Amino acid sequence: MKRHWQPLRRCLELALAAAGIGSATPAGAHSSAAAMAHAHVVIAIVENAVNVYHHDFAEPRRTQSPATWIPGYPKSAQPLRLRLAAASFAAARHADDPVWAKLRAGQLYYLPGTKFAGLVWLPSPLDRQTSEVDTSIPPPTDPQRPVIDGYTYHGTGVASVAAGNTYGTCPDCDLVIVAADNPEQGLEWAARQPWIDIISNSWGGPLGVPAQVFASDPMLAASTTASAGSLAAARAGKVVVFGSGNGVTDLGPTTHGTQHSLTWDSPYAGPPWVLTVGAAKAVTHQPTDWHNIPVDVIAQGEDRPAADSGSLTGTEVFIGTSCAAPIAAGVVGEALYRARSALADNQVGPRSGSLLAGHVAHGPVADGRLTAAELLAATKAVAVWHSFDPSTVASDPTQAFATPTTPAAFAYEGFGVLDRDVVAPLTRVLLGQSPQPARPEMAQWAAIADQVRATRWGTAP
Repeated sequence: MKRHWQPLRRCLELALAAAGIGSATPAGAHSSAAAMAHAHVVIAIVENAVNVYHHDFAEPRRTQSPATWIPGYPKSAQPLRLRLAAASFAAARHADDPVWAKLRAGQLYYLPGTKFAGLVWLPSPLDRQTSEVDTSIPPPTDPQRPVIDGYTYHGTGVASVAAGNTYGTCPDCDLVIVAADNPEQGLEWAARQPWIDIISNSWGGPLGVPAQVFASDPMLAASTTASAGSLAAARAGKVVVFGSGNGVTDLGPTTHGTQHSLTWDSPYAGPPWVLTVGAAKAVTHQPTDWHNIPVDVIAQGEDRPAADSGSLTGTEVFIGTSCAAPIAAGVVGEALYRARSALADNQVGPRSGSLLAGHVAHGPVADGRLTAAELLAATKAVAVWHSFDPSTVASDPTQAFATPTTPAAFAYEGFGVLDRDVVAPLTRVLLGQSPQPARPEMAQWAAIADQVRATRWGTAP
């Protein structure tokens, strides 16, 4: 087994020493593709608690079952009719307490009047018995209910920056909330749904091993098997996105200079079929000095506005790679939505391994199909590169290996930043209207990284 690991340190060293800096993707006009009524893209959010009442998720025109407008959507899904017009979140929470008390584990619901085309509750065995998300002493006035009670800040932020009406990078996407106590179980559930296109994951097991320590002794790896859910999703042709993580201590956004873990050791962010997303700073768009490395791309992980978890209209600041991952997922989703609209493609979810069907003369869809790998390759190619400024990285002597000294800084930034300004160029690439940027400065790094990831976890499906 050891011989499979010997190339790891050398590969990382070679990649970090690669020279050359790519230029930013040229700006272009916003895509003029009309949003046709039959085009849909579905993003699944694996979380455990979300404020589904916030107006960032409102869609008053959606009243019927998604089975009537999403191909392949289960007709067995039930409506969850909520008091969306209540005066406050607290009022809605109290009025709908009987509704949440009757929520059935494993049943797929849809929420009329919202962007939530699906919601499924996958509780722990204890929650199945009590129908509560936690317990406290003294008992609360209102029993704790699934989905809307608990740590809603995280799930609300993820859903909002992915596909919220105001804050999302894909305001045209439909959302599915997979409220799972065990997120791997939630990921596996989403992987089995043929009508889901993209799965966004802002969670992962702790790595606990600094990148520089791991690189000097690869046998310290503890994980041996890649996430079964991510592999199943990739085999089904879906796009799987994972945040890289916030450093060894997971306190990166508030404790700068924390040691970096090596993402290649993560069974979630590590496999080559996953889009691994690090965090970018809000103003400079430089990679932060705390997210785990290496990464494929980065997205904003500091000071991002998102829907408030305790109100109907408020805003709160979202942070971390938990924020960056759904931003990236939304960018992919919005471009896919616009391409489907332009090609009058009404499919949802991969069909025979393809996420898009149509006839274009050039680009990745010239053969009439678009695989998840091709979509991710195009996404990385249009990411906006920012020349690395080493002075922005905290000086920590323990980061001697993890902190790159080369101007390329590929491990920190990957192909570059994903945000709303990337949607239009990516759409044009998918429609064959613009050539896919070659990014030769990243080709060598990507090849080395994918080889190491495949050696660790297996090849992409």
